Amino acid sequence: MPRRPGLRTAVLALATALAAGVLAGLPLGGAIGAGTGNPLIISPSGTKPLYEGFTGPYVVAFDNAPAGLYSYRVQHTAPGGVLIVDDEGTFPSTGAGTQKFTLDALPPGPAYTFVIEDETGDHRSSVTFEVRAGAQPRCSLVVPGTVRVNAAEEVVYGRRSSNCAAAHVDRALWDVRNLARGTYVNSLAFYANAQDFWKFFDGEPLGIYVMKPVEAANAAGDDILQNTPRTVVRLDSRFSFSASRAGSYVTLRVAVRKYSRSANTFKPWGRHAVALSYRTCSTCPWKHFRTVRTSLSGSASYRFRAPYPRTYRVTAGGTSTYWAPYPHYERL
Repeated sequence: MPRRPGLRTAVLALATALAAGVLAGLPLGGAIGAGTGNPLIISPSGTKPLYEGFTGPYVVAFDNAPAGLYSYRVQHTAPGGVLIVDDEGTFPSTGAGTQKFTLDALPPGPAYTFVIEDETGDHRSSVTFEVRAGAQPRCSLVVPGTVRVNAAEEVVYGRRSSNCAAAHVDRALWDVRNLARGTYVNSLAFYANAQDFWKFFDGEPLGIYVMKPVEAANAAGDDILQNTPRTVVRLDSRFSFSASRAGSYVTLRVAVRKYSRSANTFKPWGRHAVALSYRTCSTCPWKHFRTVRTSLSGSASYRFRAPYPRTYRVTAGGTSTYWAPYPHYERL
């Protein structure tokens, strides 16, 4: 996508030749590039506010326009009626598809005009828009990044960030959707309230849930940018960990349990690998010394010689269904 070419003459000549070649090779009657209308400006709309530093994208559909070389520009009229071109470029269109253009950042101004037209000027579109001072206002939703399911019903809270108040937002809504399935689950709605929640029932699909923006508004009619946070939902798992000493020998005992949706309680996690580590001081690195596998009852133990005090740690991995249990520690 050439833009503001340094060697404008050479680029225009090349683009014209390309466009002519495309046109010459097209069959008659309904073929690509046979449109006779104007290019359609999809964005900016002219009604949606834009903000200081706007660079685009300027989105244009060419499906109804003929193939050829198009020029595009942003311009405004200065006091005294002087027409100023803020930035411009060229594009050889095949007469099909949608194209996105980026131009120089714009300072605040009441009436900029984006223009796109072919070489003849017969196929032309334009839109006038305002660029407001300052950055685009935002309203962000804060939700937990992870949910560990350990009950039949989990309440997942969301809260508005402080930038919502800074943008003077009087209402903001997000839909909660399962990312893989695209299914609607619930909504988080904020008016005077700073917090809302949705409920996850343990029979529902696990995985990623995305909070999709619906709307955010203030009295000024600003175009408020909302975020799209995600929450990863998996089943919980837990450790039981103990250590005992007999003279110079230490015995570590561990049990791993995982949440069962069918029983609504924790069940043994059998045949699961558990890593044992130790360190001799609070700033020393952890040293792995044994991996044990739990029995069908979810438990394992290991006895070894350790005449000096150490801190022991037990860790284990998770799966796409189960979160890893939090590490546990013992010192003796």
